[in-house]
Amino acid sequence: MPTIAMKEDERDFAVCCAVPADSPGITTSTAGNPGDTPAPGGHLQARARHRRAYGGQECIIVFEDVFGARERVL
Repeated sequence: MPTIAMKEDERDFAVCCAVPADSPGITTSTAGNPGDTPAPGGHLQARARHRRAYGGQECIIVFEDVFGARERVL
């Protein structure tokens, strides 16, 4: 989504639309967090339990020539 950090000359790139995650041209790279691994002795740290319960992953999404239908522009 466009942010307040964008400059006036970047307005052509300030577009937000909803597209299916499996659309052609979308590449995702998802990684867990090192804190999600069991601590020595097999016990999970409280922070790791929280991440497992609430989804502690990070994802980079790359859009290459992805079609966004006009009716899905936000």
